[in-house]
Amino acid sequence: MQITVNGKPMRFDGVLRLSEFFEHQQINTAAIAVAVNGVVIHRENWHEHRLNHDDSLTIIQAVAGG
Repeated sequence: MQITVNGKPMRFDGVLRLSEFFEHQQINTAAIAVAVNGVVIHRENWHEHRLNHDDSLTIIQAVAGG
């Protein structure tokens, strides 16, 4: 399966849920928002949402500062 993450293509074998993607990529999910194909996926649905071939993920990370 191929997906695009913030404009960069990535390949994975088999079925992958959004929460598994974050674990696999060791992404700290404490302060992020994610959209799949332009649709925001709420945090409570990450463990259910299955990624599909050619999905496009946009991951936005909050940054503290002033």
